[in-house]
Amino acid sequence: MIKNSNNIEFWKGQLFELQTADREIFFTQLIKNGDASLLIQRPVNRKNMFMPITSNLPITVYYYDDEQQGLYTFESNIELYQNRQVVMGKPSVDSIKKAERRRYFRVQVGVEMRLCLQSPDNSSEIEYTTLLTHDISGGGLSFLYPDKLVEKGDLVVGTLHLKTKNDQKKIGFNGKVVNMIKLQNKFFRISLEFIQMKEPVRADMIKFCMTKQIELRKKLKHYSI
Repeated sequence: MIKNSNNIEFWKGQLFELQTADREIFFTQLIKNGDASLLIQRPVNRKNMFMPITSNLPITVYYYDDEQQGLYTFESNIELYQNRQVVMGKPSVDSIKKAERRRYFRVQVGVEMRLCLQSPDNSSEIEYTTLLTHDISGGGLSFLYPDKLVEKGDLVVGTLHLKTKNDQKKIGFNGKVVNMIKLQNKFFRISLEFIQMKEPVRADMIKFCMTKQIELRKKLKHYSI
């Protein structure tokens, strides 16, 4: 349960991760914080497919609380109205608990990344590609690319340039391509899972994601919710 707080402050643009009873994961953002409900964007999964919403669908919600410095969770229900608005029930303070099991909360942020790839023309030649991430977490990342840069199952090596207002770090990683989908804008969204990552390095990744979430909140704090 959240300590030292008499009310809950959700904010416009806040990220939520939703889990269904079938353990499917979807992602959304807050549009408006109401008195008894939260108006959110239509949740999508990593394949960019909309969540199928039945009446009063039960869900588990995860979010990062920067004041409490941790990942929190609560149970709720979600509704899709005829006007296509999506609403989930707002929790009471007593119903919010600190997430016990480990999760890698995803943050949509463009981070400079350098990927090391094997040349398709010459197996002994290495090519380097510099691009921006689409989103990132302690468990992996995704990026957009106009071509099929890699294949599902490929192993890659790369470097991330993590920059915040107060710090800069270069983090090397090994990754495996776990998903690749073609979006409506003709780009491919390619998802990588970090493999063989040491825990101190992963801790730096998680800290970076939390810092970016806090920066987003500060940037939007003057907007009405």
